Amino acid sequence: MSEPLLILALLLCPGLASAGPAPKEEKKQVDPLTERLRSPDSKTRKAALRSLDRMMSPAMEGESIRLLSDEDPEVRAAAASTAGMTRSSAAATALLPLLDDADLGVRRNAARALAASAPPAALPRLCAMMRDPASEVRAAAAGTLAAYDSADALESLLAGARTGDEALRSASVMALGRSKHPGAADALPEFTVDRSSSVRLAVSLAMRSSGKAGMADRLAPLLEDPDDKVRMEAVQSVAELRGTGHSGRIMRMITEDPSPPVRAKAAWAMHVLKHRESIPLLIKLLDESQDQRLRIACIVSLGEIKAPEAFGSIRKVLKSDTEEMRLQAAWAAFRIGDHGQGRPILQEALKAESAESVRSNISDALAEMDRGR
Repeated sequence: MSEPLLILALLLCPGLASAGPAPKEEKKQVDPLTERLRSPDSKTRKAALRSLDRMMSPAMEGESIRLLSDEDPEVRAAAASTAGMTRSSAAATALLPLLDDADLGVRRNAARALAASAPPAALPRLCAMMRDPASEVRAAAAGTLAAYDSADALESLLAGARTGDEALRSASVMALGRSKHPGAADALPEFTVDRSSSVRLAVSLAMRSSGKAGMADRLAPLLEDPDDKVRMEAVQSVAELRGTGHSGRIMRMITEDPSPPVRAKAAWAMHVLKHRESIPLLIKLLDESQDQRLRIACIVSLGEIKAPEAFGSIRKVLKSDTEEMRLQAAWAAFRIGDHGQGRPILQEALKAESAESVRSNISDALAEMDRGR
């Protein structure tokens, strides 16, 4: 239609100007998760908060902050955990009043949640919470104080580590190992003689997590601890802290320690410490021991140390041992490398092997060897 005719048609039939499909009425939809977060049923709100952990957004952050003032303490506690994940200043500010909540679960979760952002305004209250009536709240406060590079935080943690409350001593010791304060880890050796084995165990873990140079030497007394679990953890910590000066002592523990799990851990530690002097002993135990856990630790270390001297023993394991041991032997042969023996041993084992898991492991090892030519 030409322009003059179009104008004429519009003048004669004004309704044409508004002809066409009517615009759809916009309907504001509420997100299903938001709907559940606003449900009158507290169990529904709490369940929705658990879902929120996996799909946080600015809008959802606002919902979690709103629920910090929910009438149900379980919902407030769940909201505290979720709000802490945002690490936002708005969430941190909203969490502060919950440190004084009447419900211990809310106080505990609020204290834990603040570890992510460590707002300075929370520090005095967290220090005071080390004297909270509830043990689990005190432990939560200790964990969060590790996030502060502050003399006040360090003083509170040291006081907690020296208290009569065993759970708080353990939590405070662990926090000292993670603390941002540069002097925190140096205080840990004091607690290697704590009367509680759980605290001494925490000391070993804390020293390891500190990663501080020279800590292996200060931890070494725990290799003689009367508690099996403490000795086992001390072996791992000294090894991971690269306490090579204690390699000989740990090697003796492979045969002398009264606890089978500790002996196995000591054998495992040989490869972490790169202690090649242990190779003859590890081969002997692989050949002669009846302790499956010890033998697995020996073959793992022999593989990681890359000891071609062990190929004879590995070949025997691949021929006649348990499926688990054959799996470990295949991996050890691969880790050691070919050296003119590894590939033929694995090829021979593949022909005789019936267990699919072991066959797959051997095939993968041979493929990797071929790629590494």
